[in-house]
Parts: sequence; structure tokens; C-alpha cells
Amino acid sequence: MAITGIGGCGKTRLALEYASRRAPEYDVVWLVRAGFLDADMRELATALALPTPPDGDVVSILHGWLASHSRWLIIIDGVDDPHQDADRYPTGRGHVLITSRNTEWGNIATPVHIGRLERAESVRFLSRRGLTAAQEELAALANEVGDLPLALEQAASFVLATGQTVPNYLALLREHTAELLEATEAPDYPMAITATWALSFDRLRTECPAAMEMLRFASFMATDDIPLSVFHAAVGEMPRRFRRHLREPLDLARTVRHLTRYSLAELGTDAINVHTLVQTVVREVSLNAAQRADYCDRVTRVLRAEYPQRSEDVDQWATCARLTTHGIAVAGHAEALGSGRDEASDLLDRVATYIEGRVGARTAVPLFQKAVQMAESTLAEHSSALATRLNNLGSALFSADRLDEAIELFERVLAIDEFRARRHREAIPVEHLMNYGVATYFAGDRPRGVALMERAVRDASPSDPFFGVMLLNLASERRSQRDFDRAENLARTVEEATRARFGRMHPYYAAALSELGRIAADQGDIEKAVDLLRQAARTMLDRFGPAATQTIETHVKYLDALTNNEADDRAVELADWMRANLDLSGPPRSAQPAFETTAAFSPPDALAKIGIIYLHFDRAEDALHCFEEAAGAVEEFTESESPALAVHENNIGSALLALHRVREAKHALTLALDLATDDDTLTPIYLANRAIAAGQERDFRGLDHYIDLALAAQDRHQTDRPYVLQKLACAETAAGRYDAARARLYEAMSTLETVEVSSARRQVLSRMLDDLNRSLPPAS
Repeated sequence: MAITGIGGCGKTRLALEYASRRAPEYDVVWLVRAGFLDADMRELATALALPTPPDGDVVSILHGWLASHSRWLIIIDGVDDPHQDADRYPTGRGHVLITSRNTEWGNIATPVHIGRLERAESVRFLSRRGLTAAQEELAALANEVGDLPLALEQAASFVLATGQTVPNYLALLREHTAELLEATEAPDYPMAITATWALSFDRLRTECPAAMEMLRFASFMATDDIPLSVFHAAVGEMPRRFRRHLREPLDLARTVRHLTRYSLAELGTDAINVHTLVQTVVREVSLNAAQRADYCDRVTRVLRAEYPQRSEDVDQWATCARLTTHGIAVAGHAEALGSGRDEASDLLDRVATYIEGRVGARTAVPLFQKAVQMAESTLAEHSSALATRLNNLGSALFSADRLDEAIELFERVLAIDEFRARRHREAIPVEHLMNYGVATYFAGDRPRGVALMERAVRDASPSDPFFGVMLLNLASERRSQRDFDRAENLARTVEEATRARFGRMHPYYAAALSELGRIAADQGDIEKAVDLLRQAARTMLDRFGPAATQTIETHVKYLDALTNNEADDRAVELADWMRANLDLSGPPRSAQPAFETTAAFSPPDALAKIGIIYLHFDRAEDALHCFEEAAGAVEEFTESESPALAVHENNIGSALLALHRVREAKHALTLALDLATDDDTLTPIYLANRAIAAGQERDFRGLDHYIDLALAAQDRHQTDRPYVLQKLACAETAAGRYDAARARLYEAMSTLETVEVSSARRQVLSRMLDDLNRSLPPAS
């Protein structure tokens, strides 16, 4: 159920009142803030003393616990977008109660809209708060503040704190309302709220000016979880007469108490929460335009000083998480006011860098773009700071599969860098060279891309935090060219340096292990590869969580290493674990994420790999579910006729063939062929699967037709001929043409001598050939 209504109407209070009254019906009642869903759910898991699994994903354990119990109530407070995070809400036999200003909840929740209180309810509310005036005086007060619960609370707090009579308070309130109605900058919501708080502000300025200064600072930040440490850090930005009230913890606590006394803030854990309407009144009514710009500048400077400069470092993420919403909020105000845009741009760039690493590039790109826009409005055309902003945006665009846009930005960055090198004799930043080199490589200009990457590594200092990442990029490229000695030397250098500097639980160390694992796998040392990739996968999961690209990517590499061992039960065990523990609901990616054309690390591609393993272990139903989920994810993030769907429709067809659901399989395989583009190198596989469908139906004309098309497509695309022949042998076998099947397999085996394939591929072909030879007479 979703309780909806305007700010100040009492949604949260109503939800908490329900929880209080119905508490005996529940074993668990928990309040979750919409902006801190995962963090608050982890706290609930801790409160329930749930065991922490080896992978650290206690939230999944919690969801499982909730699904198996019924007497629980989870309140999710302050949801803005009904569809954002809806798939992460608890499910099961308990109850979820949501508060939101948004009234459009569709089939997600049943909305219950609340508005202003009835007059009699308002009077009872004021009486319960301790006001002892006559009923008609309380009714007059309720009328004056519009029967809005938040305004009623503010009025009662003021009367009780100051000892005013209700009639005197009404007179003051009407006087301030008249003044505010004459103000040209009054906000667009009821004067009752504005006037009510204006009285509290006046009183606060008299009793504790430092508290009012603190409230003004808070009005430029996000509403919830404003750390008290920020105000301590802001002492240098405060007028001298206020500093002693904020410098020491005890003095700061006394100052905060004045805010809570008048219900202008709520006390949290080493933090305060300030209602968004209070913030708006403070900014738009109590400050003029010049003051707004001044406060915005000061808050920006404080948050920029507190926000970690290297926000991509996972060890800084706890601090970043606490300050991110506040950085976004003040940057938005700076943009609107045209104030302090250079510093706000730098702050937003750091926030975006953190979000790129913690959440993903697609989420971070709009923030990077905003940071660039603000920088362009204030910085010189050839500024090094502007080049840095552009480079970071380009890197995020590359990670978000927007290669053309990324290269355009990197070329602009290089132009700025070369100008500064000529004019100011500055060295070109090695990170810019590396990013441009990787993008150029993927754009098809391999020689230039490699040259730029090698130049970056040559110019870089080993003390540069980005140095290890650059070496691993180059190691991956060398591995793709089968220069294993150089690749291993580079990766081993990174592994030793990161272990010494960061320890064994750092993502940089895990990335080095992952690359060493890939090198070992490509050289055939599968057990060594499996051990290295297992360590890397565990570390990535621990540091990034189950939905991160880094976690999924490393687990797919681990899975690939296991599948190189024919009939290795560990592969299917890992596939089952990944399905149960990783979040594979994210978007696909169209660009290649590594230096091999076969690499695929997006959630849909991970699902596809898991499905293929299930097919290999005769679990066709499970495989079909994986393939359908993958296709659904691609459809969600692209379009229903996207060429990216072709491979997933083909996989669906393969699973249906294994289940002998030939009619449905033909439909899926035909759709795959219709969606495939002319340059789709998997077309021979799609056609070979279509031949298998014809073979199962004993449609010999159709079988020969699709065999001819598959071989012609293979010649045209020069793809994996042994695998195409293996598929065609399956088609011949399905049709009962065993001699032809055996001939296809012999040809595939002979072709293996000229191509690089895994030992598992050779074992599959040998087993198929042995099975045919044992069950059939000698070839005629």
C-alpha cells in the first residue's frame, strides 16, 4: 500500500501511527528510507541476527527470510519514483507500506491519498500537543495554517517553546503572512506554512543565531542524513561570531537542540534531517538573491573539501556514500543560481566518478555531462580542468557503449592537451592517452590504439594510482595477441604492486588476479586459472556487491575457465550459484568490454552463458528460463526488433530443440534470422540450428537447404567452422543420416588442427564421433 499526498500532510506520521497501533500483529516492524534502501535493509538483517554469507550479500539472505515469514511490516519512506527500485522491495506474506508524493502507483501498490485534516481533527491534534486554549481559538489557529499537519506541528512547537498564548500567536502569524504576501520571492505553496516558519526563524535568530546559520547551510543540501561533521568542517566558512557554537561537539549539540526544539529539524545518527519545505522557505524567503549565491558558494566549498578527491577508490566509498546526495543537491543549486560553477563542477565530477564505480556508467553519464556543462560556462577553452572533465565524461560514455561520442570527446581532450604541451610545456596526462588509446583500439584502429596505450605506460609513474589499470589494459591486449610472456609480466607487476600497496582485498588486486587467470586459461593451465579467478570473483563480490559490472564480469571469466574443462561439475555449480546470488537484471552492452571478440560480461550475456552450461548438462528447461530472461532484459533496454535480440532468440530456439518443441523452436530461430544484420558473424550458427529443426522433422529438403546456407554463410563470415560443422552433424544425426554426420565430424576434427580452440571443444567432437562409431556399422 502507498500513502500519497503533498509534503507536510502527515504521510510518514500516519505510517508510523499505523505501525504503532498494529505492532502486536507483527514480529518485525522496520522503517526504510527510500534513498538508503540497501543500507537500511542491511541494518534490519543485523538486527535479526541473520548469518552473513561468505559473499557478504546479507540483503539476499534477508529477502529470503522475509519471503518465508509472514508477520512483518516494512515502511519505505519518501519514494519519489514508483518504478525506481520497485524490484528490490521485499516480497512475501508480510506487508510493505510506502509513503510518496507521487500518486501514480499502477499495479505496484494500492494508493491511499490523504490531504488536509478535517477541522475537528486539527483541533484534537493541537489539544494533544498540549495547547490549552479554547476550542474556538484552536479552530482559528487550524484555519490559519490550512489544517496541514506539518504547519500545525510547527505552530504548536512555537507556542509551547515561547509561552505565547494562541491569540498572540495568531496575531503574529497574520502580521507575518501580510509581510510575506507582499514579498516578490515568496515560494509557490500555502502562506500558512511560510508564515508559521517565519515566526520560528525570527525566534531562532534571537535565541541562537548560530542555529539559524546552520539551518541556512542545511537548506542547500539534501533533506536527509546531513552529517554533523559537515557543520564542524564548515566552521571556517561561518562568520566568526558563530564558530564557537559549532566547533566543539558539545556546543554543536546545544545548537542542534534549538533546531529540534522548534521542529525545524529532526535529530538522526550524528546527523540532522530537515524537511524539504523548511529548506525551501529558508532559501527562498529568508535569503535574498545575493545571500543565496553566497551560501551556495560556501556550502559548495565545504562539501568539495570533504568529498574524497579520488572517489573511484573503493576505500573512500563510505565517505562518498554519506556525502553524495548533498553534493548533487548543492551542485543543482549552483547551476540554477549561476554561482560557484567551477567548484560545483569539480564536486559533481567526483560524485559522478563514485557513482560510475559503485552503480554503473549509465547512471553516472548525466552527472558527468552536467559537470562538463558547468565547466564550459566558466573555464577557459584550453583549461586543463576542462580537459579532465571531458576525459571523465568520455570514459563513462565508453563504458556505457557510446563509443562514437567517447572518441569525439577524447579527440577534443587530446587537442587541449597538445595545445597546453606547446604553449605551457605541460606533459599530456597519461590517463587521457590510455583512455583515447583503448577507445581507438575498439574503433578499429588497432596499431594507433596500441601505440597510445604503450606511450601512456611508458610516460606514467609507478606511483600513479591509475598505473596498474593501464598495465592491465596493455596486458589484456598482449594476451589477445597470444604474447603470453609479455602479458604475464605486466599482470604480475600489477599483482605484486597492488598487494603491497592495498592488500589482498582491494579491487585492483582482484583485477590483476583476474587477468593472470585469463592468461593461464588461454595457455591451457585450467586449474591455475580457476584458482586465480575464484579469488578475484570473491573479492569483487565483497567490495562491489552482486549487481556491479565488475562482479558479474569476474564471475563470467571464472565460469569461462571452468567450462574449458569438459564435464566439470564445478561449472554447473557456479552457474547455479550465480543465478541465486548475483543480480542479473541489468542492461546489455553493445560494445566489446575486453580485447577478445568473444568476451561478454553484461547481465543478459551472463544469463546466456549460464543457459549454455545448463544445456550442456541436460537442463534444457533451466536453460530456456535463462535465455528468455536474457531476451527480456535486452528488449527492456533496447527495442523489440533490435539486432541484439538475434543471439538470444537463437538460444531460445536451441533450448526448445533440446526439449523437442520443434514448432516453437522454428519460430524463435526464424526470428533470430530475421533480426540478424548482414554482418552478424553468428548467422552460420542460426542457420545450422535451423537445419537441426528441419532434421528433427525429417524435412530433408529443408535440411539440405539450411546446410547449404550455413556453409555459405560460414565461408562469407570466416567464423568458427568446426563449431558450424559440429552443429550440422547434429542436424544430420537428427534426420537419421549417420554417415553424413560422421563425415561432418571428421571434417571438423581435421579443421581443428588449423585453429585455436579449447580442449573442451576437442573433447566434445571426439565424444560425438565415438558415440556414432560405437552405435553404427562401418561407414559405407
